[in-house]
Amino acid sequence: MTEDNTEEVEEVVIDTDATVIEVIHKKLTDVPDLTKCVNVERLVFRRNKITEIRNLENCVNAEELDFNDNQIHTIENIGHLTKLIELDLSYNIISRIGTLEKLTALTHLYFAQNSISKIEGLSTLVNLKYLELGANKIREIENLEKLVNLEKLFLGKNKITVIQGVEKLVQLRCLDIQANRITRIENLEQNTALEELYLSHNGLTELWMNNNSIKSFEELKKVEMLKELETVYLEQNPIYEDNMYRKKIQLYLPHIKQIDATFVRL
Repeated sequence: MTEDNTEEVEEVVIDTDATVIEVIHKKLTDVPDLTKCVNVERLVFRRNKITEIRNLENCVNAEELDFNDNQIHTIENIGHLTKLIELDLSYNIISRIGTLEKLTALTHLYFAQNSISKIEGLSTLVNLKYLELGANKIREIENLEKLVNLEKLFLGKNKITVIQGVEKLVQLRCLDIQANRITRIENLEQNTALEELYLSHNGLTELWMNNNSIKSFEELKKVEMLKELETVYLEQNPIYEDNMYRKKIQLYLPHIKQIDATFVRL
């Protein structure tokens, strides 16, 4: 007698008049029939086994679509959902960003823990404020220059070697690039709104922040955990005018070996 190991899919009943439909952890392998769900505004299918985005043709009023933690490999059949504000496709097996061009109302977009190797297909999403691309296979920060309203960008756990491509993101307040392959902090001069910068678990040895608006030595506390940091360039900041400039940097960063172009005396 053979043992049947097939998991039984739990029965799902859809309220066709609902504005919110949540089907979470029900072992679904397919999106249920949503033909009559013309009023739905929030669709959540988290923690299932769905492999294909479909059956959303009449869900044109949807503002939130959540397929977090499924088995989706392709972004498809959502280009008509032009009212979407939030789209979550994290924890899937997506390798390419595509078919989002018409979703210009999006403010929040999540792609964490996929297999994406290139940042692309986002140039029309000018209203984006929050972009999550952590835990993918990205090697270069690129194609973000049109996202001028972006406030939070998450790129941790990728394969990025250089901080670049964020110069036009003048509204950026939070940049997370932890656990990459970055060795220098650079090219952030134009990001004057930046409040949070996450850099741990890289191989950082140099910090280039000259010609900025750093007014307090307290800001150096944000990088004091970077024990591999050897060189800092901070000249032409307001703190540079302090008579104790070098000594105060050494106070906050006692392991530093070079300040601007001059080595630290031991």
